Amino acid sequence: MKPIIKVANHVLCWSAFVLVLLILAAPASSNDENKCYLEAQDEDILVAVWNADADDNTKNEFWRGRIEAGKQQSIKCETGRIRISTKSTEPDTAMINKGYHDCTGGNVIRLMAD
Repeated sequence: MKPIIKVANHVLCWSAFVLVLLILAAPASSNDENKCYLEAQDEDILVAVWNADADDNTKNEFWRGRIEAGKQQSIKCETGRIRISTKSTEPDTAMINKGYHDCTGGNVIRLMAD
């Protein structure tokens, strides 16, 4: 009778372990809903990113930084829609509006300083 109890305990422990993994993995899949990647094409660029609504009204700026040529920056936004401006890393260059983009499902938005 004791071997049956040991087997039952092992099955119960493994079942609990699998259940915890499933619970932890479930939110991770939905976290990518409003996520995308910004990719610098030919040169390092400075980027500013704002949340935008479905009607392309700009909301708050939520990320600003430098992306090296050929590298990607992960972005997670509130609305699934963003407005982007870029500029070269050269002094005295102005930001250029790159328009509105969907930021969902991990899509890649390729950028150039222009």
